[in-house]
Amino acid sequence: MLGVRMFDRDSTPISIRIGTVSTPQSFLQAPDAEIISAGTNSRSCRSVAIGRHGNYLGWGFAIDPSHMTPAAKAMFVNSVVYISKFSGKTPKTTIPTGGFLKRQLIYQPRDALLDVPSALRNAKAVYQDSLTTLEEQKRTVNKIEAIAETRTLTQYEQLYLRMARRTVKTLDGKKTESESEFVQNHFKRHAGQKLFNQFGMDIQSYDEHFQQLAPTSYFDPSKFDFVVCKESQELGIPVGDVRILDKAIEMLESDSKNKTANTLLRRYTTERFKSPEEWRDWLTRNRSRLFFHEVAGYKFFVNDLDRSFSATADPDERPMGKTEEWEPDQFNPVSITISLEANRSAPKSTYMLRVRFKILEKWHIYKTGDAKGVYTPTKIALELPEGVSMSEDWKQPDAKTGSAGTQIYENDVQFERTLKFDAELKGTVSIPVTIEYMACDANRCLPSKKEKHTASVSVKK
Repeated sequence: MLGVRMFDRDSTPISIRIGTVSTPQSFLQAPDAEIISAGTNSRSCRSVAIGRHGNYLGWGFAIDPSHMTPAAKAMFVNSVVYISKFSGKTPKTTIPTGGFLKRQLIYQPRDALLDVPSALRNAKAVYQDSLTTLEEQKRTVNKIEAIAETRTLTQYEQLYLRMARRTVKTLDGKKTESESEFVQNHFKRHAGQKLFNQFGMDIQSYDEHFQQLAPTSYFDPSKFDFVVCKESQELGIPVGDVRILDKAIEMLESDSKNKTANTLLRRYTTERFKSPEEWRDWLTRNRSRLFFHEVAGYKFFVNDLDRSFSATADPDERPMGKTEEWEPDQFNPVSITISLEANRSAPKSTYMLRVRFKILEKWHIYKTGDAKGVYTPTKIALELPEGVSMSEDWKQPDAKTGSAGTQIYENDVQFERTLKFDAELKGTVSIPVTIEYMACDANRCLPSKKEKHTASVSVKK
């Protein structure tokens, strides 16, 4: 966040327009969008006040330059100069009319229900804050009403007056609840009456319900609610996992009029191909560049900007593997590096292969052979050339138990395997390594990835 005061409250007229902020989720899901700064607002400290999407600059402050502070004017000029670098680079996604909500919201009731003590503390703090807000809004009403006695109010003064009166009406005379009343009403507010009738105050039942609901759900704006994708459930593939496209196209190749296949491809892509061959060609060419965007309609889009994406004719031959180390980020939460070197502590012709996963904070991948249900376990496959053999199994890192009962890896983990080279080998020895994994955080899972890496070492006589 940029610590800049945009205007002086005491010298700025009350008739300035109210600005606009955006939720951060839509920015974090698009590869051509970025959050530049948050700003003080009535929604959330994480809300976006200045952001970029493609060649569009989102400037949320409505105040005109004549009332800006010198620092704010400099920020505005710098933002205009910055966005000029993206001339012609139109956004890869657009937000449909009606709006789509992220599946992260599914977990909000669960998270609220699982932490009742914090909710009690927050409720008391919110009540105290509401008293302060009430007094502030009363002063605003009195100030604008006094102005109205001397002249006609401007459009924005009338808007401020209506908002302030509404706030006063909501807060004035508000009563506090007993602790038991609060807990019960807290469950009802966050779970909804339907779920409250079903589960009452059984936290474990809520937790299991939300854990099962999220991976196979999508947002239906016509119902303004999250809907379970029955096709996703039947296939055992999460919504947003590219395997769902694979399976749909596979079904089309067997039956071009397959209803399930056509439903999935229409629901989760913007393409409208007429033949299975066209669908297969599109997926093969773009598989490694696909990203799934919930706020833009729960669709797969093709990304031609991200540095780690590269399309090839064969999806299993994606050159995504990097021998150099790089830091994971929001769009690529897992960084994989491979090393192959002589094992100095072992007999001659023995080499150590290491596969290192650097995982972004609050993200995880699943333990080899241990993932359950729709989650993809981590797999490492070697294509050993002639003269190279495995002398022992993989040495695996320690895993921990995740919220869904699965074994997961977090932070920085490394797999090791000892290889034996025949004495006749010399020159450069290359070993193809195929790695498959799924990265998830507390709210979502990215489509599972299959990456092709190459481990090489120079062998001297």
